Amino acid sequence: MRNYFIMTLFLFSFSALSKINIRLSPSFPTAGESFDVIFSIESRDNLEPFLNFDPSGVEVIGRSKAVSNQIQFINGRTTSKQTHIFTYEMKAPTARTAFLRNITADIGSDTVNHKDVSIKIAKELKISGDTFILAEVSNDNPYIGEAVDVKYYLYTRDRSLQSVEIKEFPKLNGFIKRFHKLQEREEVVQYNGQVYRRYLKYSAKVFPEKTGELKIDPLRLSLRFQVGNNRIGFFSSSFGRTKEKTKGSKTVKIRVKDLPAENVPPTFTGLVGKHNAKISINRTKYLMNEPIEARLEITGVGALEKLGAPKLWESKYLEDFDTKSEYVDIDKNVGRKIFDYTYLVRGNGIIEPKTKKLFYFDPGSQTYEPMEIELKGLTLSGAVASSPAVVNNDGDNGEREKESISRISSETSVMAPIFNKQNVFEQLMLPKWIIKILALVYVFLIAIHFYQYQKRRQKVGECDKILKTIYAKGLTYRRLNDYILSLRKNNNDTDMKAIINESSLKNDDKKYFLSTIKKLEEQGFYDGLNDDKKIKINKKSLESLRSLML
Repeated sequence: MRNYFIMTLFLFSFSALSKINIRLSPSFPTAGESFDVIFSIESRDNLEPFLNFDPSGVEVIGRSKAVSNQIQFINGRTTSKQTHIFTYEMKAPTARTAFLRNITADIGSDTVNHKDVSIKIAKELKISGDTFILAEVSNDNPYIGEAVDVKYYLYTRDRSLQSVEIKEFPKLNGFIKRFHKLQEREEVVQYNGQVYRRYLKYSAKVFPEKTGELKIDPLRLSLRFQVGNNRIGFFSSSFGRTKEKTKGSKTVKIRVKDLPAENVPPTFTGLVGKHNAKISINRTKYLMNEPIEARLEITGVGALEKLGAPKLWESKYLEDFDTKSEYVDIDKNVGRKIFDYTYLVRGNGIIEPKTKKLFYFDPGSQTYEPMEIELKGLTLSGAVASSPAVVNNDGDNGEREKESISRISSETSVMAPIFNKQNVFEQLMLPKWIIKILALVYVFLIAIHFYQYQKRRQKVGECDKILKTIYAKGLTYRRLNDYILSLRKNNNDTDMKAIINESSLKNDDKKYFLSTIKKLEEQGFYDGLNDDKKIKINKKSLESLRSLML
């Protein structure tokens, strides 16, 4: 059987008399797949050969030809030789042994013969089993919220592997996901006692959102292999063929455990892994209705994306007016969550400095550890105002009339408005305490309106900057996420899909955003996408969301 198989594959026949060479591409044709039979015929007198043969068991579906010239210098004399290459594309419907019989080539008045050729048609192509995809996790028994690195590697020992494309990304449902931008490089590693070339094809950091068994689903790759021999005698040729095959990694199961229920601090943040906190504030003395702005930065290895704004100063003299948050990656392992707080002074008093502790869970020691934040003391005060002196109309040195209309209340620390005797409110016989309240409301409304106006301008500028980047460089998951979150009305909303679903956008616009988010989740945070993989930008939908939310 072995001798018969070797004889069948040895199709390249050369004779100084026949001058006909024959080969197959690929060397192992399969049923239902086309293959090439390549005839190489030499001619010394620049005469074009006329080739004949009788196919049996195969169908000829195409033909092409090419000519190669070779010049030789022998004993001072120049000789030329032409090689005519005839390529016949053939196909066999079933597995069998096909034949090419009565092979002849007429070259001028000479006829060159070649022996019959048998072609073994196989049922299917066998691709080397030395290529596989492996999903590796850094921890298969993590705590809920603990970071797990997921890496998908391509292992291969097959030198015929030509190209690799990602056909299906893993969904990784049940996890908060951060996708890594890869710089692919080749590694030589040992696996199960064998040496392989290894390539990192996909990488993510995930944080389990629930306990129990979760699945790391497969990454599927489209692999293209070179099959057949690519050489005809001493000529290089592009007649080699490829075969494509899809392979995926096996599903990896991890068991997620819950955090200890004992000794949970009341200010536990939900973060798992080491974290640090830092707060900054410009000054410590403020007047009535003046905004206080502070920034809290929390840095660490946990799922900071879902962390809400911790409470800082809690006092009857302060109103928590607005809080904005932003997450940024520092590197593949560490992130930073920034909270910008805005308070308004609503009373006259002193807030003592104190140390606030926020806790995270340390998987190593299995204990809840503190992050200490040093909150500075604040001095909050009002102001005193009085009415100007009134001079009589006669211009004499008459007695000045002075009247102190309002005073700062030590209890409320409110600066009263200034009125004289001709005030319209007094003409209406309104009590002075009502006049003070109305004036205070008026000043407060003006302050709120001005503050909201400034915040809206800042929000519009941030939104337009992101939108300009999208139009110039295209849509990515990060850019769309930044754009939608820049338009949200509630800073605690961090889920793009929830924001879109809860908006009053038209159904077509909602469908566009939801489908785009899904596509971008599959592609991850890659910014350098090929043109055929870029997501279509619907400017109308993007502008509709902007006008609706702003």
